[in-house]
Amino acid sequence: MASFTVMDRCTGIDMPDGTKYRSRRGHVDVDNPRHARQIKESFERGKGFLEDRRTIFQGATGKTCACGFVGFDWQDACPRCGGTEWEMN
Repeated sequence: MASFTVMDRCTGIDMPDGTKYRSRRGHVDVDNPRHARQIKESFERGKGFLEDRRTIFQGATGKTCACGFVGFDWQDACPRCGGTEWEMN
């Protein structure tokens, strides 16, 4: 199991296959190795917004929906509002 520390006000991670990982006390535990790898790769490309407990990914960027949701690069539609128009950060 991989464990990530999320930034303030992050409620969790929504994966492309519909799996939802919710934040608990500022941490998200990911039990699927494929999902953990996708999240880590997103950070390495500078698209994530979390911190791994062992490695801090600073200066990460992502894309922002008109509703204010900051998404991962693999998300096509915003999980908050369903929008598909993203502004790259």
